[in-house]
Amino acid sequence: MLKKNFFKFFLAIFLSIIFSNFLIKNVFIANSPKIRPNLDYYLAQKFFPKDLFNKISKRNNVNNAQFQNKGLIFSQINKNNFIPINKGVYATDLKKGNYILIKENEVEWVIYTFSINGKEIKIKVPKGEPTPNQKVLEALYK
Repeated sequence: MLKKNFFKFFLAIFLSIIFSNFLIKNVFIANSPKIRPNLDYYLAQKFFPKDLFNKISKRNNVNNAQFQNKGLIFSQINKNNFIPINKGVYATDLKKGNYILIKENEVEWVIYTFSINGKEIKIKVPKGEPTPNQKVLEALYK
């Protein structure tokens, strides 16, 4: 009886880890809390055979060019596909990786000035983020 309960417990933990890993890699964009806007087409393209996916997308008049091009590189990323995560921070998720775009002029910054080893160091931190720790900065600038 006890062994049976331990097995169920560890099976539940194992399945929850697999499920959360699937969600992180396939449902959310670039490790953010934003869900893919094209989630249904992305999952259909990923799990259905290519010929079936192409038939479905043609029947529904879906432009699936983004799924067909496997040779995307950073210079070819369409900047219109970036989804806003926060003010000045945008992300997109492609097969070759996650891309995060930070527009510094759109982010509200707070500038902190620290004196470390007689030098004045200025650090820009996005508004609303915690204040940097003096001891951590001293360890970084040794």
